[in-house]
Amino acid sequence: MRNQNRSDYIEQHLLPRLLIWLPKPFAIWLLRKFFLSGLFSEAVNAVVEAEKTNSTVHDYLKFDSDQARDTFFEQQSLCRLLDMSDALKGAAAFNENEVEVIGQWPTTAFVAISFHFGNGLLGLAHLRHCGGRSAFVSRPYATDEFIERKFHARGVNARLQGIAAATGNPIIFTGGNYEKLADVLKSGVSICGLMDTPVRTGQRFVLASLFGRPIKMPTGLLRLAQGAGVPVVIFSVTPDLRSGKRVLRIEAPLPVENPESMITIAKTVTQHFEERIKSLPAAWYFWPQFSQLSGDAE
Repeated sequence: MRNQNRSDYIEQHLLPRLLIWLPKPFAIWLLRKFFLSGLFSEAVNAVVEAEKTNSTVHDYLKFDSDQARDTFFEQQSLCRLLDMSDALKGAAAFNENEVEVIGQWPTTAFVAISFHFGNGLLGLAHLRHCGGRSAFVSRPYATDEFIERKFHARGVNARLQGIAAATGNPIIFTGGNYEKLADVLKSGVSICGLMDTPVRTGQRFVLASLFGRPIKMPTGLLRLAQGAGVPVVIFSVTPDLRSGKRVLRIEAPLPVENPESMITIAKTVTQHFEERIKSLPAAWYFWPQFSQLSGDAE
């Protein structure tokens, strides 16, 4: 456990701060040169197992050599460290000199959709920088599960605090808060959530396609937008793993008019996901969950 705590401290506290304290190109060079080997072993093992056991994951990652596997994990480690450094900076995560912005946010409330890819917190910080108010929806985290891993628990809390700081509003946790979310939208505050999450028992969904496989997309955010009469906006943040600069892509608003439009929007969401993942496979953190996303979807 002592070694695990040491790893948690290095991964979630020490190394992300290098990306804050030093110019990003130099910090990334330093990380590549001395520090990336052996990081995030839990995530590494989970992705290796998924690549071995899931044919679709294997087709896209193709760990057919040690070099291919090591390159992937070097890249994913950098993505994770950039993401954590953004969390530690919170509202200050957006720096206009380090981000290329494609598209623009609506001027009224909307439902923002992203996924477990790249550095999405920076997008929320940019929205706030542009004068937009938002609140992030998350599943509850029980940090007491990590009571023997104090630095991991502190890292989870730091991430949650960073998201709240980036949006300017407390995180809203799932579970009986639908009316609260609707009220937040009515007050002019946008809601942001992630859609590449495995569907829970009893949760409503629509089918879409990712990497040629049907997946279940939860429709809670889409139904929320429809009920509030606000559009859906898809966004993502892709890092450049040499310069440390990021590209924020903001898609045009999509109205949610009826249940049929939810299917169309879900397909648009997965198309955006797939394009971004193909551009940098290591920036998607949910490869181990792909079998759960596609699972028993028919």
